[in-house]
Formats: sequence, structure tokens, C-alpha cells
Amino acid sequence: MYSEKITQRQLDAFEKKEGWRPQQHTIAEVDEFKEYINSITNIESNSRNTYISLKKFITAKQQDEIKRFVLNEQVMCAVDSTYFDSRYAYVQDGTGKIVRFKNWKSQEILDRIFADHEEKGIPTELLMLQTRQAGLGTKIMLKGLHRALFSPNSTILIYSPIKIKMERVSIFCDLVHRRCPWWLVPMKKQKRTFSNDAYISFSCSSLGWIPQFTYIPNIELIQNPSRDIEEGLLRIGHSSKSTSLVIAGKLTGKEDWFTNVWSSARENWEKGKSRLRPIFVPWAMCSDMYPTPDWINKFPTPRKWSPSKKTLEHAIRCEKYVRATPYLSSIVGKRWKMPIEQQWYWEHGYKHAERLRALDSWLDQMRPDDEPQAKPIIADDLDVPIDEIELDNVFPTPTEMQKKVAAIAAR
Repeated sequence: MYSEKITQRQLDAFEKKEGWRPQQHTIAEVDEFKEYINSITNIESNSRNTYISLKKFITAKQQDEIKRFVLNEQVMCAVDSTYFDSRYAYVQDGTGKIVRFKNWKSQEILDRIFADHEEKGIPTELLMLQTRQAGLGTKIMLKGLHRALFSPNSTILIYSPIKIKMERVSIFCDLVHRRCPWWLVPMKKQKRTFSNDAYISFSCSSLGWIPQFTYIPNIELIQNPSRDIEEGLLRIGHSSKSTSLVIAGKLTGKEDWFTNVWSSARENWEKGKSRLRPIFVPWAMCSDMYPTPDWINKFPTPRKWSPSKKTLEHAIRCEKYVRATPYLSSIVGKRWKMPIEQQWYWEHGYKHAERLRALDSWLDQMRPDDEPQAKPIIADDLDVPIDEIELDNVFPTPTEMQKKVAAIAAR
């Protein structure tokens, strides 16, 4: 589902049983097939049901070709979440347009972490330090929705104390499902259930049940996390390689539950003594967003500009953290340097926040690393000289096929 190795293993098992091997289709091939199906079918809906009928005669050969393509896509999406994301997921971008989903670097990092846990056969239980608009929440929600659409009888929980956030998550999931072809995914029923008996709950109340996939953002806003999370979800829930849990929050600078759990996980994960794996993706990894081309057009980097001492210190901290963190350096390399445009963006924002007397908020949102407290950084902390750092990317039923794939994956 997440690991390329596991996906190929599942395709091997499917080929052995069914006598043929599903293949990846390009985005252009997927779009061409969707247009073809739209051209030969009529779709009518009312408040309760959707009716689909053929409006053109198709030959037996065409029926076989359609069936094979649909089966291929159902299997490929079921065993490979990134295939589904890149071919069939549509999201709303920063300008309000509905666009096909495309991974950012930060989201690719999350893909690799999920794949790593799947390959090792260990539960994916992550404690994530939230990053400002890094796209990680979007990616996690896509993974949860993918689980619901392609794993029959699964239960998904998105839990937050913020009602408006739950409404936005609900709208997001509705958009992705609505944009999927009817022949690919199970139909949506009432109360967030699907025709494959999967269920998604968007909850703002206390936890009372344990799902297969859980995402809890803004944990620092939950009034009693010790009761709801520590004594409830973590104590009652059983770790399993088939379950996923992501708890995300911000460090408030206080002795609260998230800060304490984060410090413990950060110290003990590598020693094999923490259930939750600490994950932090600094803003500098999000070169797709910070800065955007439009921002650079508006505020181009001055030709003779030199970073301030604070900017250089920030860049050095980012570089040190990225290089020392395997799940980050595997994406950008162990000698990664912060691009000049990002340094200019950070300094521009720093000075703006300074003028507004909002430096604490800016520095918290643009953390260079996962240190609870800021520490002075000098160039000697890096493994390369400072001069190298300086400045210078007939349709088969989806549910039936899902049961087949699930049976094979469970072996």
C-alpha cells in the first residue's frame, strides 16, 4: 500500500492467482479512459440513488477491454496509495482551483516514512510537530481516505476539538471522493459510510472507539489529552502493523502533555523505547511553497543582497538538522544547503514580523529544527566549511476487487 517492495509483492501474488499482472497507466492514459467512459454512459442521480446506463452499443471486445482496464486501476489503486494520489486525487490549491494532486517534497517524506514502517512490519504511530502549511495534513487525510476507499470494513477517525477544522476536512474528503470515477471507488452512503462498509468519523467529541486509521491534529488544543489520548486512545488501542496513528501538535513552551510526550519520544525513539515516532519537517523542506514563484516576482532577491547574521544562523540550523535527519536527507541529500531564495524569504518575513512585534509567532512557525528551546548555532557545528554554505527543484464492482486484494495482502 505504501512501500514499493510490498506493492510488487502483492502484485506478484495477484498475478499468480489471477493469471495477469496489473500495470501502471500514465496520467494521460487514465484521463483518456475516463473521457471514453463518460462518452458511452449516462449518469442520473436523485437524493438516494445513482443510476448508470450505457448510451452507446459496445462490442464484446470493447467490453473485455473496459473490464480489464477497470480491474487494472482498481488493483493498482488498492495496492499503491501513491498511484491513487497521483492519478485520481483532486484537491483545492492555494488559489481556489481544483487541481490534480501532486506531491510536494514534504509530502514525499511522509510517503517514505509510511513505507519504512510497512516494510519493517511495525505499526505506523507518529508524533508530528506541525509545520506551517507544509501539506502534511493534506497527505495524511489522503492516506486515511485511501484506506476507507480501498480497504473494506475499515474505520477512519479524524479527531479535532475545532469544529470548523472538521468541516474543512469533511469538505476535503467529499471533494476527493466526488472527483473519483464511479467505476473505481465504492459509492458513498449515509453517515460517512461507503458501500464497502468502510466508515469515516469526523469527531469533535471525546474518543470512545479505536479505528484502523487515526489522525489527531492540533493536539495542544484538546483540554484533557492525558485522559482522551494517553488513558483512552493509546491505552485501549492495540498496536498493529495494519493500523496507523498520527498525532500532530505545536510546542507551546509550557509543560503540557504534547511537549512532554514530544521530548520523551525525541529522546527515546532511536533507543527503541518510544511507542510514538517523532517527526518534524522544517519549513525549509517545503521549497514548493516557500517561497512561491509569485512571491519571488513580487519581492525579487536583490542582486547585491547579503544575508544578515540571524539569517545565516537560521540557515545553518536548518542545514544541520536536515543533514542529520535520515528521512529528510534521503530526499535532498546529506550536503543540502538552504537556497538563497529561501534565505531571502526568511529574512524578509523576519523583518516584517519584527516591525509588527510578532517575532515569537514568526519564529515558532518557521522553526529550523525540533529543539524545544532555541540554541545558538555557529558555523563550526556543520560538517562543511562556512564558505561552502554561503549563497550562491460491464464494470467490475470496486468492493469485490477490494476483497480479493485484501485477501491477498493479508497472506
